[in-house]
Amino acid sequence: MEKLIDEDLLAEVKEQGGIRYRLWEPAFPIVVLGRSSRYEEEIFGEICAADEIRVIKRLGGGKSVLLSPGMLIVSVALETIHFRGHLYYAKAINRIIEKTLTCCGVGNISFRGVSDLALGDQKILGCCLYLSRVRGRWIVFYQASVLFDPDLKLVSTYLKHPPWEPDYRKGRPHEEFLTTLRAKGHRPQIMQASSRLALHFDEELPRIL
Repeated sequence: MEKLIDEDLLAEVKEQGGIRYRLWEPAFPIVVLGRSSRYEEEIFGEICAADEIRVIKRLGGGKSVLLSPGMLIVSVALETIHFRGHLYYAKAINRIIEKTLTCCGVGNISFRGVSDLALGDQKILGCCLYLSRVRGRWIVFYQASVLFDPDLKLVSTYLKHPPWEPDYRKGRPHEEFLTTLRAKGHRPQIMQASSRLALHFDEELPRIL
């Protein structure tokens, strides 16, 4: 199975150090399994195969996700000599994204679960983290998807209900647990938000090392 979600950034930071990031919108749906995900437990494999949906494995933890048009995919790789705990980096990067969305007019964003961003009790951002050690330094690889205006019906088409869920999900199906910025009345464009997030990353990522 392929490992193909921005891991070139991770390779560059392992080799050269520093900070790399990429912001992009998928052109078509892709299913991405977490590091410990079990295909048969989390994916409707026959439907994915029939619809020619690629299924890719990532290094980061968490359960399977669907990436699709209408989402902003955020990948950040960085090197640090200070290890501040597994969730420190996820929460620090989430705060930068939350700040950017607020600047784009999205209000009342809350931090929910382990490392989600939500509007009310509905998720708009999920992320994962991968850590490794190189030359005595920590390499942090963060990845997230921000739900601007994707077709959420596709999620339940290709993904089963996850075998583990955060407390605030309360057993809800994908369409009830997830929401989009557009569905909540917000209209920031992915390109506009991506440009603003890049400016915030350039300024603030070095501060979290």
